[in-house]
Amino acid sequence: MDFDTGAWSVGLAPMYYLRVALALCFFFLSSSAWAERRIALVIGNSAYQHAPQLADPQNDASEMASKLTGLRFVVVTEA
Repeated sequence: MDFDTGAWSVGLAPMYYLRVALALCFFFLSSSAWAERRIALVIGNSAYQHAPQLADPQNDASEMASKLTGLRFVVVTEA
């Protein structure tokens, strides 16, 4: 590859290598996160001291638990 001609002459070669390095970093760093077990605690609470009572916290907690289960979390609920 000749970096003195075409688009490479304007300094795009370093950007190419930077993009490749970043892509490799993202791949290797994210692969360990996918291997871990993810646990989520979902609590439906409407008894706040300084805020109005929520209309349906049980339904909100159930919806959130469903979404997190879809994202492969182990979900522990408390409502």
